[in-house]
Amino acid sequence: MIIWISSYPKSGNTWVRSMLSAFFYTDDGIFDFKLLDNIKQFPQDFEFISQSLTNSTSLGDMANLWINAQKRINEDGKLKFLKTHGVLNLPGHHFTDKANSLAGIYVVRDPRSVITSLSNHFDLSTEASFEFLTNELNIININNENSGLTYIGDWKNNYISWRYCDFIKVKIVRYEDLLSSTYKEFIGILNFLNAFTEIAFNKTKIDNIIKSTEFSRMQSNEQRLGFPEAQIRSGRKKAFFHLGKDNKWERYVDKEISEKICSKYLPEMKELRYL
Repeated sequence: MIIWISSYPKSGNTWVRSMLSAFFYTDDGIFDFKLLDNIKQFPQDFEFISQSLTNSTSLGDMANLWINAQKRINEDGKLKFLKTHGVLNLPGHHFTDKANSLAGIYVVRDPRSVITSLSNHFDLSTEASFEFLTNELNIININNENSGLTYIGDWKNNYISWRYCDFIKVKIVRYEDLLSSTYKEFIGILNFLNAFTEIAFNKTKIDNIIKSTEFSRMQSNEQRLGFPEAQIRSGRKKAFFHLGKDNKWERYVDKEISEKICSKYLPEMKELRYL
């Protein structure tokens, strides 16, 4: 059965995935990039999907293919974590279902900060990043192959599709809380997961996880070793670990775009204490 690590792009998914891979797939909690291979991205890392998906495939057909893919992934009967940016509720369809999924962890981030990370990651202007963020029909192709087609929608619909899921339990994690209270928030994630798989709490191991996944450490490792998920734009790789705590949207997002975001997403941003 699948436990999803989900988010809108550039919202902290890789950080949570890194911590969980170090917790479940090491003895000592020391993270390195190779551990991420244990938590694959869905749907892009599953080649049997690509034979049937094309850019003209309908959302309904996509949903059916994704469900069938998950059935095959679950054939071994083992618990597994998968990363996704997909909207949970497609028009008339679901991205997954109760038969294939056990739970979800959804990482949410202030959309004004998401803008600045999108700009760097996809090499977009702030205005283009705003259009990306607010595109309710947004389908991205993560790996430039058909197997990477993912319907992400806009920031709001992505969030509320997981926030109000009625067939699996979903824990909402604010990226900002993870930044300010990393230990507390990670313990909260482990407590949530303890309902689905036995968790052995080990403070030394957890301390190692938090230290080895600090932004500065990840950024340094990317500079030395490279990071396979970094995007190539204009002939060069963009830094995946870009600003971290220095990503203050007030520095990078002009007032007009900030006001547009706040107006468009007012209820959700108030609910999440961003306003």
